[in-house]
Amino acid sequence: MIDLPQGDYVYKGTVLKQNRDSEALLVFLMDIGKTWIFVQGKGRNRFLGATEPMIWGEFNIYKNSYGLFLKNVNIKNDFLSLRQSATSLYLATKIYSIMAEKLPFELKNNSLLRSLYDTLILIDEGASGEATYFRFIAKFLSSYGIMPSFHVCTNCGSAIHDVAYLSSRGIFCGKCASFSDLRLELNDLLDMHKALCLDHNDFVSWCQSANYTKKLSKCSEILEKYLNKVVPVLAQ
Repeated sequence: MIDLPQGDYVYKGTVLKQNRDSEALLVFLMDIGKTWIFVQGKGRNRFLGATEPMIWGEFNIYKNSYGLFLKNVNIKNDFLSLRQSATSLYLATKIYSIMAEKLPFELKNNSLLRSLYDTLILIDEGASGEATYFRFIAKFLSSYGIMPSFHVCTNCGSAIHDVAYLSSRGIFCGKCASFSDLRLELNDLLDMHKALCLDHNDFVSWCQSANYTKKLSKCSEILEKYLNKVVPVLAQ
């Protein structure tokens, strides 16, 4: 349980998931991380859409010995236009499912919270879905310091110059790679770096150029498997 004195608190964040059976919300909050907060009795009706996933706002919470209880939500962004696009909603829902399942409980990660918000803005603005999804997975891993380096072999530590190989175990040089690993040329590595490191506006412009590597979707799939392997370590 979160170590806070009894009393009222206000935290910025988002709803990741609803649990209607227990009248609880899984939220991701600034300075707190992922945690459950409870909505007592018929309180959910009082909040209407404020307890839906992908709602962003300020959560007024009361803490007592039993847990955290929601008192009020000041909605800052409901991403209504995103919800009206089936393609955008599908991608956002996929990302929120990963956050709800993989994010460690009660481990503060304000940089990832900001990245999640930026990701929804990118989706809402119509940025490339495959590039945005790769960026999110890479940001998730980077926020915990576990994103494989584009420049150094995960196994032997040698510098990677022109060609690398990606697998669910990391990024490898030619000597350490397995036959089934995804071969990445220099332009692929550069585009992966851009997807991760470009600021919001430059990323949007880069997506619109449509000149980035077509391997990003496969890279996202592999990095997601890598994430599944390292998440239990984060929870320790």
